[in-house]
Amino acid sequence: MWQVKLLYAIFAGIAFLFSVLYLPNFSVYLLVCILLFPILLWISVRICRTHIQVKLLFPNGNLFPRSSFTGTIILKNTSWIPISTAAVSLSAVHSISGETISFEQQAAIPPKGTARLTFSLRSDHCGYISIHLEKIRLLDSLHLFSCTKPLETRQDLLIQPRIPEPPEQIALSVASSGDTLQAVPEPEELMGVREYRQGDRMRFIHWKLSSRFPDPVVREFGVPVSTAVTAVFLYGMETGVPNFADRLDTMLEAMSALTHAVCAKGQSITWTVSNGTSCKRFVLAAPAELIPLYDQFLHEAPSAAPVHCQDLVLSANADAASFYITDAVVQVPASSTVFTAIPFSGGAQTVFLPAGSSAETVYRTLSKSSERNMV
Repeated sequence: MWQVKLLYAIFAGIAFLFSVLYLPNFSVYLLVCILLFPILLWISVRICRTHIQVKLLFPNGNLFPRSSFTGTIILKNTSWIPISTAAVSLSAVHSISGETISFEQQAAIPPKGTARLTFSLRSDHCGYISIHLEKIRLLDSLHLFSCTKPLETRQDLLIQPRIPEPPEQIALSVASSGDTLQAVPEPEELMGVREYRQGDRMRFIHWKLSSRFPDPVVREFGVPVSTAVTAVFLYGMETGVPNFADRLDTMLEAMSALTHAVCAKGQSITWTVSNGTSCKRFVLAAPAELIPLYDQFLHEAPSAAPVHCQDLVLSANADAASFYITDAVVQVPASSTVFTAIPFSGGAQTVFLPAGSSAETVYRTLSKSSERNMV
């Protein structure tokens, strides 16, 4: 860009010499035009900066590891001035592996028109990919001036494990003391809040919370009902573990497979998830409800050791879970089944999860357990 400015300055200098030595009147007019033209270009770039709109779009549907997906950047010019070059800077960061990709794409935008830029991304691991449009840089037709506009367009995309359908022979018969809440019209126990629906009673409206939203929200109550299976997911890794993202993928695939197997039988599963600093409980009645669960911990890589996660589970919940999914775990009840990403020997039944086929391992283990229960 500096080369164009240098050439333009040389051209203006030659015009100035002509205005002094030859044809003064014509040369002066030429010199004025040469000097005014860049000013007009600078003004046009500044005007376009305030009239450019940027939107980020992605296709609907689930995203899985080792599969490419395409995004679209829509650039809209609401002014009557054409934009010869609009350069968009984009970065993508993976929440688990920390891998960062940055690149720039360019397009010309006609007056009152739009331009579309497409880009392709791929992730080899589960987690969130945070897409950030950092800035857009506008250049005039001669590339003498540029104007940068910061952008705050962000979007997080969940990369979740790809799970095969569970086989029909799995017949879960695991008893559990866990419970969840079933919605009822009369108050029993507070279940949460939701948007107001026609027919809801006025006394159930949460007035203080409704002031923060455009539509009112109401309290929803429920009564305890039993869940079929309880399980614990320890979101922790030892420090310095090689290929921890691969092992975490294996654990997540096992978690999803167990949820699919339970929900396929019309039952619900209670997950206790511990990351070493907090311990949360989720009751899932359908595999689609895994996404809010992932949202609680997949925005950052595991930072605590599995033993610390387990200590938090023991202090928060004294009931023994039917299943544990972990990288390495201690103090597991003998009645529990432990799925581990690395070989582990303990008092409980331990099942090693091989990379790439942990879902099949979970299904096979549940089938054998069902056969033993029937015998």
